[in-house]
Amino acid sequence: MPGKARCGEFLPVIRSSVTRRGTYEESACLLCAADTRGWDMRNLFVVWNDIQATGIPLIDEYHKGVIYTMNSLHYFLGAKNSRDIAMPLVAILEQYVNLHFKAEESLLREAQYKDADQHALHHITIKRILHLLLSRLKRHGKTDELLMFLMAWWKEHIEIYDNAYAKHVNEYLRNKMNESV
Repeated sequence: MPGKARCGEFLPVIRSSVTRRGTYEESACLLCAADTRGWDMRNLFVVWNDIQATGIPLIDEYHKGVIYTMNSLHYFLGAKNSRDIAMPLVAILEQYVNLHFKAEESLLREAQYKDADQHALHHITIKRILHLLLSRLKRHGKTDELLMFLMAWWKEHIEIYDNAYAKHVNEYLRNKMNESV
């Protein structure tokens, strides 16, 4: 699985992405654009490190929770006779991602982040794809598509989308704390 991820036929979507200039542009599907090299696949599916931190405690804790759930799902999907354990994790992952997105969108609106609506649209796309892949896993046992998507999505979510708003939201939270003192 290391290297360039390929989506094949199952993700024919166009998404908006943030460029280095901070503007949105159309690009190919998430998996085709994602490079998964450099992620530690030997022990954990996704490894949390401080580089991924936004500096926003609530968001960083949500991110860690998503990672823990993804790692558990990865482990049990790969273990023999563990499908019964993995399937409840599928529901937990979907619920946790939805909860994380709601909290993130609420914070972005509160902080009056200029691209909050675009960020929310990105979340809608991700939720639809995740739901589709989780449904396929439940019906057909297809794990590769789900795991490739999770890896690519996670890397993009942190490195592009969350880094785009982190500075603005951190500044908003600092100002809010200073006003309350």
